[in-house]
Amino acid sequence: MVNCVNERRTTHMEHQLIVLICLITALSGCEPSDTGSETESSLASRTKPLIMVSNNPLYYFATELAGNNIDVQFPIDTTGDPASWRPTAQHITEFQQADLIVLNGAGYESWLTTVSLPTTKLFNTSKSFQREWIPIEGGVTHSHGLEGEHNHRGYAITTWMDMLQASQQVNNMGEELIQRWPEQAAGFESRLAVLQQQLLLLDTRFQQQLSRLEGESVIFSHPVYQYFQRRYQVNGSSLHWEPDQAPTDAQWQELQQMLAEKPVRIMIWEGEPMAETRRRLDNLGIHSVVISPAANTSAKGDWLTVQSANIDRLAELLDSLLETAKL
Repeated sequence: MVNCVNERRTTHMEHQLIVLICLITALSGCEPSDTGSETESSLASRTKPLIMVSNNPLYYFATELAGNNIDVQFPIDTTGDPASWRPTAQHITEFQQADLIVLNGAGYESWLTTVSLPTTKLFNTSKSFQREWIPIEGGVTHSHGLEGEHNHRGYAITTWMDMLQASQQVNNMGEELIQRWPEQAAGFESRLAVLQQQLLLLDTRFQQQLSRLEGESVIFSHPVYQYFQRRYQVNGSSLHWEPDQAPTDAQWQELQQMLAEKPVRIMIWEGEPMAETRRRLDNLGIHSVVISPAANTSAKGDWLTVQSANIDRLAELLDSLLETAKL
């Protein structure tokens, strides 16, 4: 009699346990999956090779070269500077799972020192002209808005602002794609030829417009134009001004000292300066023009579109200054 009671109790407890397990399983099925799991699942199920890139110029080059048979991703959001970017755990997983990781080089990807990535997947597009990288002596630390402090040291990083160097980066990338996916070589070569023509045209147009300066001094709002300055023989000096921040009194004084040493009529900006900043510069006889490196994506178009617009703005300003000189 006692044994029968014990058996009934055991059976009842087992039944409760089974119900509890089923309930937990059902509830867990309704929970949203972990982001990392989703990333791993999507990467595992992809049907095309994946290329990850570290800035917008490389994104444009890679997408133009890759065609429809290779996916290209640029994981950095549009609100920051890719050179100051820091990857999340999810980003690292995405990079680790990629077939190829395309880098700018010249120290651009400072975040590489903080992550572990397969070296066999890393490809530095500017390594072939490493001897041409421009070293930065000393180093200046200043703030980039919400991104915090940023230090300019090591090498100049905007290699693509010399369109011939950009052409070399594209050529190097094309050769790497052909080596990794030789069955697509014909498509890569065809698209590479088109890209090279685009860059050659940009180079020619920049040369045509900047030669009109005839050695006249300009001011760069930020020290990111070193390769641009060298290639197109621009006589200029750099400040450390941000387009979305009002210059301090000390910065205005620095500008006044520069103007006392040599007259300047043109200031080249990474982005559109604040209206008040532009107005004060106008009062000093300095005309502002945006020549964006387009390191990050823009609502105004892809990298090629932005570069073409840079040249159009420069041409419009130079036309205006020449017309004024004739009056």
